Amino acid sequence: MKVSRCILLLQAFFLAPLHSLVLHTPSPLPASLQEDSRHATNAGDLSPSTDEQGKALSAMPTSTHAHALAMPTSLPSQVLMIGGDGDMQLATTKKIEGRGLSCVIANSTINGDGTFPLATVSNCSDLAVINVTFLHGVSVQQGGCLQLQDVPHLHIESSQFRDCHAVEGGGAVTILPSSYQPIQSVHLHGVIFDSTSVTAVNASGGGGSVEVAAGGSCLLAYVYDNNTVITMSDVVVRNSSQLVSSTSPSFYPNITGGCFVFVWPVAHSGIGVQVSLSNLSFDMITSAVHIRYQCVNSVHCYVSSSLFLLAFMEEYSGSDLHVQQRVNVALCELHWYGGSGNGVGFGAYWSSPHSGNSLVYEVEGNMSLHSSILSNWANIFTFWWSGDASGMNPLLLFASHTSWSLFDVSFSGQSVWFYLGWNGAFSGMNVRISFDSNTVWSLSSTSWSTMSNLLYLGWNDNNSGTNASVNFALNTTWSLSDIALKGRSVLFFLYWNGDDSGRDTHVTFDLNTEWSLSDITLSTESVFFYLYWLE
Repeated sequence: MKVSRCILLLQAFFLAPLHSLVLHTPSPLPASLQEDSRHATNAGDLSPSTDEQGKALSAMPTSTHAHALAMPTSLPSQVLMIGGDGDMQLATTKKIEGRGLSCVIANSTINGDGTFPLATVSNCSDLAVINVTFLHGVSVQQGGCLQLQDVPHLHIESSQFRDCHAVEGGGAVTILPSSYQPIQSVHLHGVIFDSTSVTAVNASGGGGSVEVAAGGSCLLAYVYDNNTVITMSDVVVRNSSQLVSSTSPSFYPNITGGCFVFVWPVAHSGIGVQVSLSNLSFDMITSAVHIRYQCVNSVHCYVSSSLFLLAFMEEYSGSDLHVQQRVNVALCELHWYGGSGNGVGFGAYWSSPHSGNSLVYEVEGNMSLHSSILSNWANIFTFWWSGDASGMNPLLLFASHTSWSLFDVSFSGQSVWFYLGWNGAFSGMNVRISFDSNTVWSLSSTSWSTMSNLLYLGWNDNNSGTNASVNFALNTTWSLSDIALKGRSVLFFLYWNGDDSGRDTHVTFDLNTEWSLSDITLSTESVFFYLYWLE
C-alpha cells in the first residue's frame, strides 16, 4: 500500500490527525429523523423482508462491531432501518426500496467482491448512513458502492468508502437524476474516501453527446432543484483518480473529472444554492483527459475538474450561489492533465448565458498545495462563466489571517492557482475581490511555465469586465523563495479582450504590504504583474 509523503504535512495542517476524522462516538440522527422520533415506536419489524429480486435482506449480524454508534432504543415508525453490528458479505447488489420512509443504514461493513455495485437505495424521504464501511464495489455505469434515486436528502457521517469504482461517474456514490424527488441536500461529515476511481476508456460519440464521462470519483450528483444545500466537513480523500480517453476526433463529454461533482443539467435550476466546506483533505489525486478533440474556444468545449465542481449546464441557472469555505483545504500530490478543456479544479462552472450572477464566495482559514504537477488548463480555485450577461456582481471575500501555501508545485500549459474567467458579452461586471488584513502568501520551490499564473482574472468579449476591484488589505505578507517564471508566465495577470471592456478597474495593495523575495528567476517574457487590453 502506497504511503503518501504528504501524510505528515496533512496531519500537522489539520486540527486533528487523519485517523481521527472518522468518528466512533454516539451521534444523533439527522434533524429530519429527530423530528419524526417525537412519535417513536419500536420499528424493528418494519424493514421489508425481501429485496426486489425476492432475496432475503441481510439479517442483523450477531457479531459485535467494535465501534458501533449508539442508536436510539426506539425508532420512529416512519424509519426503515438496515444494518447492525457486524459485516454484510454480499453476493449481489443489495436493493433497498424505502416506500417513502426515512431510511437508515448504520453500524455495518458492507462488503462485495469487486464485481458489482454494492447497494442501491430508492424512494426514501431521506437516507442517513452512519458508521458504515463500504468495501469493494464496482459499476460499469454509475455508483460503484452506493447508488441513490428519488432520495431528496442524504446524510453520511463517520463512514468510509474503500475500493469503489465506476465508469461513467460516481466511483463511490451516485445520486441519479430524478424528476419525482430530486436531491435537495447532501451532508458529509467525518467521511473517508480511499482508493476510488472513475475510468472511461475509448469513449465515443459526437461532441457533447455525453453529459458526464469519468466524473466524480467520490461522488456524482445530478441536481434539478433550486436552493440545494451541500455541506462537507472533516472529509478525507486518498488515492482517487479520474481518467477519460478517446481516439475519436469529435468526442468530448460535457463534464469530466473531479472527486465531487454536482451537476444542474437543466435551465432555470440551481438558484440559491448554499455550500459549506470545512476541513477537506485531498491526497494522491490523479486526473487525466486524453482525448483527440481540441477546444477551439471556451463555448464549444468541456469542463474538466480534479477536486470539487459545481456545474450549471444551461441558461438562467446557478445565480445567487453562496459558498462558505472554512478552516482548511489541504491538497497534496495532485497530478492533473486537463487536456484542452475549461479547467475548474475546485469551484464552479456556468456554461450558458444569463447564469451565475450574484455569486458570494467567503473564505476563512488555510489553503495549501504541496508536491503537485498541474498541466494544460489545470486551474485550482476557479470560477468560470461561458455565456453572455453572466457572472455579474460577484463578491469574493477572504477573511483576515487567511493563508495560501504552495510548495514543490509545477504549473504549466496555462495552468493557474486562482482563476476567474468570463467568456461572453456584458459579463463579469461589478466584480469585487477583497483579501482582508494579514493575509499570508507563502510560495516556495514552485515554477510556472508556458503562460501559467498564480492569479488570473480574464474577460473575453465586448462590454465586459467594467467596474472591477481587487484589494489586498493592510499587512499582507508575500514570501517567495526558489520561484521560477518562464515561457510568458505572469504572477498576477488581468486580461480584457473586447471593445469597451475593462473600464474603471482598480487594483490596490494597502499599507504595510511586505514582500520577501529570494532566489527568483524570470525568463522568456515573464513578469510579476501585467494588465493587458487586447482591443
